[in-house]
Amino acid sequence: MRLSIGLTLLRFTSSRIHVYSLYGIMVLSTITGAVLFFFAIFQCSPISFYWDKEGVQGICRTDTEVKIMYFYSVIDVIFDIAIGILPAIFIHKLKLDRRTKLGIAGLLGLGCMLVSNSSESITSGC
Repeated sequence: MRLSIGLTLLRFTSSRIHVYSLYGIMVLSTITGAVLFFFAIFQCSPISFYWDKEGVQGICRTDTEVKIMYFYSVIDVIFDIAIGILPAIFIHKLKLDRRTKLGIAGLLGLGCMLVSNSSESITSGC
C-alpha cells in the first residue's frame, strides 16, 4: 500500500529532493518487507514446522524473530510518519490561505497514515 501512496504523491511533486525521498521510502520499504517475508518463511527448519508443530519435528528461531519484528516495526513507523508528513510539505508552496493549507495537509497526512496503517495490520494479521 505504501508503494501506491508513494507513486500517487510522486505525481504532485516536482522537487528533486522530494522525488528522491519518495523513491527512497518506497525502495527501503519494499526491501524491509521482503527481508521480513523471507525471514518468516525460513525461520523454521524444516519450513513446514512453522505451521505444523505437532506432525513435524523441527526448530524455530523465535528470539531472532522478535528482534526482526522490532526492527521492522521501527522502520515501518518511520516510513509511515514520512509518508504522512510529505503531503504537508508539498502543499506548502500552493497559493492558498494558511487555514486551507493546514486543513488539506492534515487530511492528506491522516489519510495516508490511516491507509498505510490499516493495510499493514491487515497483512500482518493484527
